[in-house]
Amino acid sequence: IVYGAVEQTLMERLGITWDEAHKLITGWPKMFPKATEFMNACREHPMTGRPMVTVFGRERRFYVITDENRHGLENEAGNFPHQSMCSDFTLAAAIEIDALHAKGRLPGNAQQINIIHDDNMFEIDDDERAILDLVSIVRPIMEGVPVKQGIKSLPFKSDAKKGYEWSAMQKIKGA
Repeated sequence: IVYGAVEQTLMERLGITWDEAHKLITGWPKMFPKATEFMNACREHPMTGRPMVTVFGRERRFYVITDENRHGLENEAGNFPHQSMCSDFTLAAAIEIDALHAKGRLPGNAQQINIIHDDNMFEIDDDERAILDLVSIVRPIMEGVPVKQGIKSLPFKSDAKKGYEWSAMQKIKGA
């Protein structure tokens, strides 16, 4: 809902009826009025002509707004503050992890190969122990970055998945 999902999207993702999806969408603002107020302010931002600026100083500008692209830009503006912040956290974690790699402290020949939004992707030997060891190193870094940035009132949780293809990742048992 925060990302602008409509009933059809929720129906497909959650396996629910249109009525159930509609109740979730219409009920969300009542359950989370402050978050709704914040999201609405973000969604209206493109019409102000001013850039949005995150707590880390990242800017997002909206230039040409038309009837055709307005809804999409409003969704982008609504998503920008938290997506950008999570992206910055992920990048900071990647830098810490890279320093460990440079010192030879990652198990199983692990190499960080990509960052995708709020994910750090690794290649590692096909060895369960090495994978679990990597998770035990990376998870505290990922979860600790927001705390180092001063965000101590919200828990940030990191999950770990493995697989040979991005589309077929599975949760790691014991991680």
